[in-house]
Amino acid sequence: MKSTARPYWVSARERASTRAMLLETARKVIAHEGEAGLTLGAVADAAGLARATIYGYFSGKRDLLTALKAEDAEWEPELELAPPQAP
Repeated sequence: MKSTARPYWVSARERASTRAMLLETARKVIAHEGEAGLTLGAVADAAGLARATIYGYFSGKRDLLTALKAEDAEWEPELELAPPQAP
């Protein structure tokens, strides 16, 4: 009987594609929820991936924001991780 399970390894092309998709999904989460609403779990959920999967690509929120900044020099994320203060 053949297994239909996906192999544990992923090609470099698939990995790069998934990383790019996660970054794009993170941009959408930020656009909808703001940076305060950005969590790795929110990105994984929006991307339809298991939450543990995203940790294979980013070590945390700051790492994800740094990757977004590196991809788009025009985008200036606020690296403040606390929620914004009410006026």
